[in-house]
Amino acid sequence: MNYCRNCASELADAEACRCGAPPLAGRRFCDGCANPTYPEETECPNCGNKLDAGQPAFRNTIVASNPPKDPSMMAALSFIPLPWLGQIFMGQTAKGITMLLVTVVASVFLIGLILPFVAAYDAYRLAQELREGRSIGPWDFFWSIPSNAG
Repeated sequence: MNYCRNCASELADAEACRCGAPPLAGRRFCDGCANPTYPEETECPNCGNKLDAGQPAFRNTIVASNPPKDPSMMAALSFIPLPWLGQIFMGQTAKGITMLLVTVVASVFLIGLILPFVAAYDAYRLAQELREGRSIGPWDFFWSIPSNAG
């Protein structure tokens, strides 16, 4: 039996756990014995199972939520109330706040007027990635998504 590395639930050939994490994302629990582990550990202290398996640590990756966030809603949040709010809501907090400040500063030079459109499209594309079960990084933008994924 395999276990989710994020929540330790039993997994049956699932592409994602009920917690929304891909099966090998994270290092909170061993996927071989469900023993609690520390994020910096690369093998389980209980059974010796390798924990790195080529996957990024869950704490540095944003994975699909359950239920998934709606791409249209994330785009609307990033456009209407406040540019980049959709990114903040999806978990890209540092990116969202940084780009919001860039938008405010750029507004002085009028280029900031197009940034809400960029923010809306970015939130839409990244929410699509999450809805399709793919992980995104905390600083990924729509242009960094492989073209075959969308």
